[in-house]
Amino acid sequence: MPALDIGIHLTLVGERSVLHRDAITSLVNEEGTFHTGARQFVQKYSSGQISLAEVYCELDAQIQKVLKTGILISHLDSHQHLHMLPGIRRITVRLAEKYNIAAVRYPCERFRFSMLKELRLLPRVIQLLLLDILCYFGRNMELLRTDRFFGFLHSGNLHKQNLLRILKSLPQNGTWELMCHPGLKDPETSYNHWRYHWQDELDALLDEDVAAVLHQKSISLISYRELAVNNS
Repeated sequence: MPALDIGIHLTLVGERSVLHRDAITSLVNEEGTFHTGARQFVQKYSSGQISLAEVYCELDAQIQKVLKTGILISHLDSHQHLHMLPGIRRITVRLAEKYNIAAVRYPCERFRFSMLKELRLLPRVIQLLLLDILCYFGRNMELLRTDRFFGFLHSGNLHKQNLLRILKSLPQNGTWELMCHPGLKDPETSYNHWRYHWQDELDALLDEDVAAVLHQKSISLISYRELAVNNS
């Protein structure tokens, strides 16, 4: 499917590294597994325990691994948005330029007071605000990106009603990236601890009511490649 828009999901937490653990000792444990999650990583990053030189080498290896398959890469993003941390953002931009990758995800989701209606979402709202602060400092990133982003607040639970609510609130102008995690139900998946509703998200994206709202608001669905063409 050569027309499919494919990005590289740069990863520094929760998975195994591409490089051997001896080359990236600040990033992995003795089994070659990254730190558990973003909170643990950011704590170590903030205290100077993460080597940016090792981050560069590992992310470079991840990009090379994908490019060797012959897949054309349209953009870069990252697991848990760690590419927006200041030093890692600079590395991500350098690597995008090195491999002629035109775009990088800009995960800045506009805060709305309506987000505070559901108390259970409060921790997620706080994370959203912290991520927006990182995005503010990266607003002058000299690579192609969308104007805004949505899907972070309801990550893993972007069912039909949540998706409709978001689409109806979008302004008439600008480019927006939708983060979603569509998939099929898989009781055997090793990612059940995420508690994501993959099937619900897939159903929402294919829903006729959602398609009707897109048509009503004249929202065009484009890819990162089309975004690059439109900005060239």
